[in-house]
Amino acid sequence: MTAGEMIIAANEITAAAGCAVEDDEEREIELLNLCAAELWGLSGSVREAKGLKRIDYGGDVRVTKPEDEMKTEEEIYPALSYYLASALVMPDAPIMGSLLRERGNEAICHIRLSVAPSVGRIMEAYMI
Repeated sequence: MTAGEMIIAANEITAAAGCAVEDDEEREIELLNLCAAELWGLSGSVREAKGLKRIDYGGDVRVTKPEDEMKTEEEIYPALSYYLASALVMPDAPIMGSLLRERGNEAICHIRLSVAPSVGRIMEAYMI
């Protein structure tokens, strides 16, 4: 999914919640990067559960324009779209922002249920 597609998804969520926000590409990209960074640990856990190597969060992971591909795992997209929607509406509609954030947290719970605790670094900690 591209950054632009993720922004569109978040804007559709805000519109459905009755809190459509003004388009501001620069702000949307900045907030998308912040939200992706916040969920980066979970994305790494999903990668480990799939048997993939973790990716370090750095400059090559950040998006700078709508055409950039998101570097997070696709399982994170629902939570990421709610987190971004929450961030977009928070200044003008804090209660709705909080509710959207909670929907993102619910999506995270579903993701965590699919990640077995016996993989990756967690397993290594038990082996010590």
